Amino acid sequence: MLVRYVIKFDTLIDDHLLNQIPPKVWKSSTTKFLDPAAGGGQILIRIAAKLRKYGHSDANIRRRVVGIFDTQMARNYAERMGALGRLVCDILEVEDMDFDTVIMNPPYQKQMHIDIMERALARSKQYVVSIQPAGWVVSQKYRILGVRQSSKAVLEQIADHARSLQLVNMCEAFNGEVKLYDTGGIFVIDKNYHGPVSVTNLAGDTYLCPNIMSVNEHGNDPTYMSIEKKILATVDTHGDVLSRRNDTNYPYSVEIARIRGNLVAEGKKTTPDSLYGDYRQDDYFTWVPNDREVNTVWSDSKRHNIGFKTKKSATSFLNFLRTKTARFALKLVKSNSTVDSNHLKVLPNLDWSCDWTDEQIQHTFGFTNAEMEYISNNLPDY
Repeated sequence: MLVRYVIKFDTLIDDHLLNQIPPKVWKSSTTKFLDPAAGGGQILIRIAAKLRKYGHSDANIRRRVVGIFDTQMARNYAERMGALGRLVCDILEVEDMDFDTVIMNPPYQKQMHIDIMERALARSKQYVVSIQPAGWVVSQKYRILGVRQSSKAVLEQIADHARSLQLVNMCEAFNGEVKLYDTGGIFVIDKNYHGPVSVTNLAGDTYLCPNIMSVNEHGNDPTYMSIEKKILATVDTHGDVLSRRNDTNYPYSVEIARIRGNLVAEGKKTTPDSLYGDYRQDDYFTWVPNDREVNTVWSDSKRHNIGFKTKKSATSFLNFLRTKTARFALKLVKSNSTVDSNHLKVLPNLDWSCDWTDEQIQHTFGFTNAEMEYISNNLPDY
């Protein structure tokens, strides 16, 4: 199992990280490299191997490649495995060095990859290449919901400098060894570059976006952008259901699930060895499981309970949550398995005294027939 994982990860590093850096960088005998979250040293080992191919000696490599480790044990392990360079556990030891290129696979817990991305941008003079969760870019959370301003600050730093972003199935990229509830991304940032970003989505399709702050899974598709605009306009007109969350003055309630969606390592791939492919099971963009019913007893206040005066109105709301329109609204902002309270801001607080048919939804939201078809085709049945 370990050997299979290492082989896959080595290929990932070589083909999708190191090869993003121009040959002139590898040819230079003075270019300095940094891995600020070196882990087990895999990236450092591959950097050394590539520099050797360009004729550089081990002595030369040791002078200009730096890896930062969490522990002395990890540092020693990486050295035994063949990592070359200044291998340190305290970044202050290399505070005097400037780096031309940062290449990394940072830790993902508690949004650490975003914080490390910010530090990498500060340390690199030109290139930052990283594989990490990309939901903070793709979901457009900060733009639509106004959350995670720290993520927005990092996006603004790299806005026009991102050359490319490849969205990948992270389970597949790590051969199923790492279970990640997020879209993965291979970021290539060049501080000397100013222009549109090339985005490859999970289906393997490539398109251009004006900059990385406008990226989503569907690219510049005008139909997608029109649907998003109409959903948000409907919320502006009717208000959102977040204001009704956990209001216990109502006798009936519908509990929206906090965790929705599982991952599978084997996505629907374009080729057998592709890193692309939809890794999400059919329940990923859903608000409630199929067996959810209207409640008459309020559950834990940490959950998302939406209250109603009558059982009929609660049932109407529950049925609406199961429509593909409501699920598409969730698709605009959901980037991992969690459905948090802010997501309720994309659900309009409609008149729940009636049943919402597709015809009523189309009229209220102002969707065209083509947009209704697009919504249906871009979500699996559940």
